[in-house]
Amino acid sequence: MSAAALLLVVEDEPLILMELETALEDAGFQVLSAHDAKTAMRLYGERSADVRAVLTDIRLGNGPTGWDVARHARESVPTMPVVYV
Repeated sequence: MSAAALLLVVEDEPLILMELETALEDAGFQVLSAHDAKTAMRLYGERSADVRAVLTDIRLGNGPTGWDVARHARESVPTMPVVYV
């Protein structure tokens, strides 16, 4: 049996993040979640070899955006799938 794909999920609204985590885990994915872009980029750096896709909100409050998260991920994996919310 293969391991579930690891997804990086970035959302600054706690209730939305919780719903996304639950739905994705129920669908069989592993979820690495972050509430802001800086945290997401740090987590991605720590687990980049394992992350199979990024799902990110575009507007993440003050600081870097979801666009920045995607650029960061695609610096190491140019074909990284990204879903923008």
